[in-house]
Formats: sequence, structure tokens, C-alpha cells
Amino acid sequence: MQFVSISDLHIKKSGDEASKLFLHFCNHEFTKNSDRVYFLGDIFELLIGDHYSYTKKYAFFFEEIVKLLDSGKEVIFLEGNHDFHFKKIAYKYFKKHTENWSKFRYEKHGEIFETSGKKLFICHGYEVDYYNQYFKNWYEIYTSKWMYILSTYILPFFIINFLGNLASKDSKRRGKKTFDFMKMKEKYLIGAKALIEEKSIDGVICGHTHIEEEQFFENQTIYFNNGFPIKHKRAIIVRDGKPELFSLT
Repeated sequence: MQFVSISDLHIKKSGDEASKLFLHFCNHEFTKNSDRVYFLGDIFELLIGDHYSYTKKYAFFFEEIVKLLDSGKEVIFLEGNHDFHFKKIAYKYFKKHTENWSKFRYEKHGEIFETSGKKLFICHGYEVDYYNQYFKNWYEIYTSKWMYILSTYILPFFIINFLGNLASKDSKRRGKKTFDFMKMKEKYLIGAKALIEEKSIDGVICGHTHIEEEQFFENQTIYFNNGFPIKHKRAIIVRDGKPELFSLT
């Protein structure tokens, strides 16, 4: 079993650099030769709520997923913290546009994938921020049914886009002032080790942190993170239980 994964493209619109990387990933020889394709969240800069307008705004994304499904691949989308609560529109779209829609899965949480005797936890990556209680509390809020109701039935599509873009710009502005790369790198490594021990697994494959990692721990467990594709231009392939970062350029 071979699979590929990518996260944190943060696509804003069709034709931007992130969308081009997405298309390159989908048409890469490694993806074409894989059995399963994981999109590990934050594929979009903003996609929140079951608004069918997203299928028009990001038509290239949904069309490309249909191509992957029709080529016989399983496609799994895991929610990130920039794209969530759109399960219904995703299934509605794929049921309408391909007979192979059942090969698509939309999941809120990560999952354990067993291959070649290895148990790998495939997730968005907030999980490796293991000791961050503030983020865990925020996660409970934005994934709640109340946030779903607010984002789907109360706030209109254009308001969500407006507020989301403002929040994203403010977060990036504040983050640049406080981000300590080496401190955060070590923090996530410690978190990955704790997560591996908690789940009794052989490794973690994820994104979220925007810090690329290819870490082999002393107990033969592993932690792989594709970082920030706009910067690093890489995704992850797992063949025979062995992960590897590969170039998208």
C-alpha cells in the first residue's frame, strides 16, 4: 500500500501559487501511482461551513478530486483549523459528479493507518501541539455543533469570507512578532514523542506547524511533517511503511 499526503497549502483563489502546487501534487507521478491520497487540512486559507458557493469558488479543487476518484484512488480529507464544517457540500458534490464518490472520505480527526507492520497516525497536526491547552480549548469551540450552525445557517457566505480574511491577516501579523522557530521546533518534537507514546504507534504523519520535519527517533519511531508547501515545496509519500519527503518542483 502506497499513499501520499499534503497539508497547509492555504489556497486563497484559483490561479495562485498554492493552487498551482495543489494541481502539481495531484498530477505528480507519486500521486498517480498511490492507492490513497490524504489532504491533511488547511488546504484552503478559508473554507468554513456548508456553503455550496465554495464548490464554485474552488471548482478546480473539487474537479481534481473527482479525477483522482475516477482513477480508482481513495481520497481522504481531514479537517484543518482553516477548513472545516463542509462535509455535507463535499459529499453532495461528489455524489453528483462521480459514480466513485464512495471512495471519498471527509474526517474530523486523524486516523491510524497500518502498513507493512507499521502503525502510523495520519492527522492534521494540531495533535503534536500536545501540551497547548489553549489551542485544545479553541479546537473544542470551532469544531462544536454551535460553530457549525453559526457558520452554515446564520452567517452568510460573504460575511464568513470577510471576517475570516481579517482574522487570518491579524493572526499572521501577530505571529511574525512572537514566533521563535527553534523553540517551536523543539516543542513539536516533544509533542510528537508524547503523541506516539500515548497512542502506542510507530509514527506521525502531519502538517499544521509549518515546520518541515523528517525525524527518526531513537526508539525507531518517526515524525514527518511537510511543513509549509509554499516555502518548502514538498509533500510526503509512504511506501512499504517508510515515509519520505518529495519535491513538488
